[in-house]
Amino acid sequence: MYNLSDINTIKQILGKHGFSFSKALGQNFIIDEEVCPKMAEEAVPGPEYGVIEVGPGIGVLTTELAKRAKKVVSIELDERLIPVLSETLADFDNVKIINDDILKIDLIKLCEEEFEDMKIVNAVHQGMEGELSPLGGREHQAIARRMYQRFTPVFSSKERNEVRCASSTVDRCIVSMANFSQSLASCSPDLDFQFFTGDKYYAYIANKGPLHKEVSNYASHFTDSLRRSICTFDKLLASVFVSKEAADTLVKNPIDFVRSVYMAGSICPDLNYMEIFPIENPSGRHIDLFEYLDDEELLPQIQANSSWMYCHYGNSAECGEKIVLNACKLLSIILEEASAAVEKGSMRAADLRFGHDTGILPLLGLIGVEGMTERRPSDKSWEFWTTYDRIPMATNLQMIFYRNKKDEVLVKMLYNEQEVTIPALVPASGPYYEWNELYRYLNQKSLINNQL
Repeated sequence: MYNLSDINTIKQILGKHGFSFSKALGQNFIIDEEVCPKMAEEAVPGPEYGVIEVGPGIGVLTTELAKRAKKVVSIELDERLIPVLSETLADFDNVKIINDDILKIDLIKLCEEEFEDMKIVNAVHQGMEGELSPLGGREHQAIARRMYQRFTPVFSSKERNEVRCASSTVDRCIVSMANFSQSLASCSPDLDFQFFTGDKYYAYIANKGPLHKEVSNYASHFTDSLRRSICTFDKLLASVFVSKEAADTLVKNPIDFVRSVYMAGSICPDLNYMEIFPIENPSGRHIDLFEYLDDEELLPQIQANSSWMYCHYGNSAECGEKIVLNACKLLSIILEEASAAVEKGSMRAADLRFGHDTGILPLLGLIGVEGMTERRPSDKSWEFWTTYDRIPMATNLQMIFYRNKKDEVLVKMLYNEQEVTIPALVPASGPYYEWNELYRYLNQKSLINNQL
């Protein structure tokens, strides 16, 4: 094995192959025997990882990468260096040299061809965008079990055993409905389930309203500006790429790149990645993209994402007045079906709706649930509102109806399974509201859209 940090060795090898440096290609080779090992340590998290290197030069850094990675694929533009690299890297069977322009290479195809893990992940991912993961399914099953355990009399009555389930037409919502109802049925086999989906249900469960585009454009411009002012990317690029030149070549929009890593990292825990993609993982190491972001980079991403969601779908100072209108139809249907269900003689035990977090936030704002009433500026929303806290996986709003000994119907509300109040209304007792009074209040809210 050559000592590629020795200048005399380098001159000998380059001279042997008649190589001379090209100013047009800006060729400068890193040969420092201390710097290259450190760069390789930072670039390769573990021996099960693969690496794509852009511009290997004579192979000094490539050598260090090859010592640590499962496989190294090096892309070299200058064809004169290919025989040089073939000689300097001859001792490594986990290195492949490709003579090509990185800007003209299909990186996804390259990863599939050269890294088997990527091929498996991509194959499993195809056609699965927006699907509910097994972990998501188990979350819905668990919510159903807790609902049954908490309100067993609701689902154990022989007089009321109908459960009406309606879903958005989006696949993951339908699968959510299936998981939830299956779990509930296992708790109470005598329940009679009815299932509905279609455009008319999607129209009110996921209503975006006529002002959606205006609100969406505003929220996007606002958040883009916020990200540019508070988010950083230097540390992430330094940890992912072996050189600044490679980062500058491959990443045209660093702010968007960091955002993509953050969003993928946010989703991975929901996916339970290693369960869905049973890729050989000798180290037993769990995939966590957040390890590439330190606190200084992670916190601004959380802040920016929370601000975007609050501005776009929450009861924000900028867009709240417009966005809550999207929930008027949904609220009116909830009231209509609740009124029918509380009538004596009704067989209905529960009405269930399966939709989207982007639909439940306007509903919470329209109803005026505690924590959702005051309209605040979006640029400071993270001080009182975070996405992971307000709309986690399987976000839900429950209205539980009781009939007391005086034949009065009382209602309490649960937001993510926690009791909440409506500050604008005085409860009858604790978190319980008298149904007739609550109905009048909510009915007025549902009619706001007609009054404007």
